[in-house]
Amino acid sequence: MIAADDENLILAASRSALDLLGYDEQAQLVGQRIVAIIPTRYRQAHIAGFTLHLLVGRSPLIGKTVVVPALRRDGSEVVVELTVRSESVPQGRKVFLAELREAAP
Repeated sequence: MIAADDENLILAASRSALDLLGYDEQAQLVGQRIVAIIPTRYRQAHIAGFTLHLLVGRSPLIGKTVVVPALRRDGSEVVVELTVRSESVPQGRKVFLAELREAAP
């Protein structure tokens, strides 16, 4: 599980997510922008979709499981099953919770 805020910053990561992505401890990932785990070729699409979600509520991926590549710390990629949900928090903010697990080959 990875938690990120509505400013695209990673707030927390579970031990299994850290292991999957090649991080030794939370401090190496927490505080970074979520694009740190998104391969470069998908970053613009992520930013566009994220912005549309925040501005107009467009959410074609929220609550759905998709298979996508994730970027590991060493620059390699791992294919994951990703399910994202959005939670409203005080002051009109949102937190995004992403469950990810390595996809079956």
